[in-house]
Amino acid sequence: MNGLLLDDRWAPLTSEMGFLETGAEHAARAFAAWHTGLLAPRGITVEVRAVSGSLEQALSTLLPITTPEVQRQLFLPTRSPWTAYLENGWGGTDASSAMRYMARTLGCRGLRVVAVPNTIRKDKGRFGAVMLTMYGPQRKGPVLPTHAEFTLAQAREEF
Repeated sequence: MNGLLLDDRWAPLTSEMGFLETGAEHAARAFAAWHTGLLAPRGITVEVRAVSGSLEQALSTLLPITTPEVQRQLFLPTRSPWTAYLENGWGGTDASSAMRYMARTLGCRGLRVVAVPNTIRKDKGRFGAVMLTMYGPQRKGPVLPTHAEFTLAQAREEF
């Protein structure tokens, strides 16, 4: 799929991604602290470890894909002030809740980005989607939306 990250070879993991306007290590440690509090009562430990190599090598650390519970998250630095977020869920990354919580906790902007080509044909394939959701830090003062969601129409070949 031309124009998609790594030509969509890593779908569904890369069909939806999160982004935080902060450093990768800072984001990973804050996420680990959050999840330690959630998982410790169940006897589950959370570990942060560095990953090196190419983008595809980093993505391979998410394997195997799991269900029903996500077991691995990946925070990747970019060439900008933003950090990419992916996870190893069976249906792909679900960035919405994590980016909303992390943007508020870290006091930075967050994004949820979805790009799925429409390949559905006779009940086979994937329904297409293009979405961008922006989350902001919680601020004192009047109640304002902390995120805005913009959804573009499903991409179809006839357009």
